[in-house]
Amino acid sequence: MEAICLHVQAVLEDWMAQQQWQQAHAAHGDGECACGAPPVQRAQNLLINVPPGTSKSRIVAVCAVAWMWTRWPSWRVNCLSSNPRVAERDGDYCLTLIQSEWYRDTFRREWRLDPQQCCKTHFANSAQGFRKAFGWNSKITGDRGDCIIVDDPHDAEEANSDLIREGVIARWDNAISNRVNDLRSSVRIGVMQRVHEADWTAHVLAQGGWDHLCIPMEWEPQRLGAAKDAIPQRTAAGWRDPRTEPGELMDPVRFPEAVLALERRKGARRYAGQYQQRPAPADGTIFKGSWFAGTYRRLPPLREVWSCWDTALKAQQRNDETACVVMGLGEDGFLYVLRVTHGRWETPDVAKFLIQQAYWLRGLYGDAYRGDYVEDKVSGTTLLQYVRRHTDGDRERAQDGCRLALIPVQVEQDKEARAHGVAPLCEAGRVLVPDLSLYPQAHAWLEALLAQLLTFPGAAHDDLVDAFVYCLKRHMGTLGRRKSARGGGGQV
Repeated sequence: MEAICLHVQAVLEDWMAQQQWQQAHAAHGDGECACGAPPVQRAQNLLINVPPGTSKSRIVAVCAVAWMWTRWPSWRVNCLSSNPRVAERDGDYCLTLIQSEWYRDTFRREWRLDPQQCCKTHFANSAQGFRKAFGWNSKITGDRGDCIIVDDPHDAEEANSDLIREGVIARWDNAISNRVNDLRSSVRIGVMQRVHEADWTAHVLAQGGWDHLCIPMEWEPQRLGAAKDAIPQRTAAGWRDPRTEPGELMDPVRFPEAVLALERRKGARRYAGQYQQRPAPADGTIFKGSWFAGTYRRLPPLREVWSCWDTALKAQQRNDETACVVMGLGEDGFLYVLRVTHGRWETPDVAKFLIQQAYWLRGLYGDAYRGDYVEDKVSGTTLLQYVRRHTDGDRERAQDGCRLALIPVQVEQDKEARAHGVAPLCEAGRVLVPDLSLYPQAHAWLEALLAQLLTFPGAAHDDLVDAFVYCLKRHMGTLGRRKSARGGGGQV
């Protein structure tokens, strides 16, 4: 609570200093001004990730507003939340505080509340300040303020929906973020727990320009300045987490280990996001990092080799990539991840690569290579048609025994159900990855594959996960229905 107050107050005090300088500078007109250089705003935008039960909403959306009106009563703020009832609730708390005898007698305010505009969603004062509360999808056009407060922009139940989550982010970019009085100095403050790898927190941090206060329930020193799920070494306000021991609790009195143990039982992913401010547990949610400790230095004879594809609809930055995983079954019964490829390609480029790789694998593994499995749906259907059109006449390679084996399938179940279905193979240590000391060229693709597996289903992208899971389901004989020209088929 002290850390939250320190950062919010620093942001607001810097804003006030900026306004005082602008007023003094404007008062001189074109004349010489002795007010010096403008003050530095240490942070114009503040992002706070803290566990539940730490009074984040009460401090930021209630007390900070009441405090600002004791210093700068003309200050205007718009408060938004994914849940309109939360926005209204905190508006009611703030109004009740400002109307209390304690507030009036302690701060001896010179302004009064406007009786014509005095409800929990919108109240104003005689100094022209106001506090407005909005649900995330409410119309905010024209309601500009000196500050935007964002409290939990995502509904936790809806954050896994790409459509809804991306809609929240699009609304921020297109309709909310610039609804301020002065883009040079107006303040934005956001508070939330992590709910997804591609949530609002990830989005604004990627854009840059945000001071980040991140306080996990259990201290994880390895995250200081890390490339992923980072905790800043020191914030713009000069604060750093005082804990030093791994696992040290934020508040062992209110949140002792016995209480946290009960919270962990409700789900590793939920605990990681809400309490540790990570969208996935450190060792993974469905797939665990320790399951992929097994590596191969030399490949045994392979009984079967196959590839599975997850194709993207369009080659755009915001979409998943097209991904391909090549896997082999050894005579020892282990599964070997042989090759992973991914990228944002148009259909002709995907088809060209598929054809070249298929002929290369056929030449390398001979009859052990069983072909390419592609989901016969949307972009996959387009790819299948394109490849067939460009290989049917390739008689020279067909005569050499290199006929392309392209297998269209209808994949069943949803993504998470498919992943849970193959996870036991990985847990049993049956899936081996290359030893990077002998296969350094595999480093980039193995890192990308494991990064998605360990954050799934909270990953920003899951194309590699899909292709990997398809490979395992093909081995288990549960990949889906193989389509035939007559519409029949059987399990693959």
